[in-house]
Amino acid sequence: MLHSLFAQFQRMRAVVTKLNPNTSSEADTKTVQMLDTYGNLTWSQVYDYGNLSTPARTYNNYYLTGSNYTSRNIYNRLTSATVTPAAGSAITVVTNSYDYPPPQATQATLMHDPTYGTSFLYRGNVGQTTGIIAIRKIDLREESYAGLVCSGFCPLFRRDAVRVNS
Repeated sequence: MLHSLFAQFQRMRAVVTKLNPNTSSEADTKTVQMLDTYGNLTWSQVYDYGNLSTPARTYNNYYLTGSNYTSRNIYNRLTSATVTPAAGSAITVVTNSYDYPPPQATQATLMHDPTYGTSFLYRGNVGQTTGIIAIRKIDLREESYAGLVCSGFCPLFRRDAVRVNS
């Protein structure tokens, strides 16, 4: 199993990268990462060349942990990510909320398991994304997208980035 595999290994890893190794102009940088027991990156520290003692930036990632998700083996849903510069405060890069709005009934859904009706809310679907860069959700009504025909609300996302709250 994937989960027991990660539990067997050290969860913190560090990598030192050398620029011009074994020369008088050698410079080192370092990255330290911590994974949780499910393999999710929980934090990462990036060090500038020449300063391996103080991280230049620290990235923190937070994930869904509620029993409604973990009991369904949903472990890798990012709820928020922050970056903290060496001499500064944390900046929220992104915040995700899940499973809202609730799903809507439709007759056009292919390969749908009817035992999971619209009252089943814990699916791990992104409902809203906010932050420095957000993905714009589009509502497709009777439009085709990548060969799929949608009737009613189709939770498809455009990949073009939109700056919000700049």
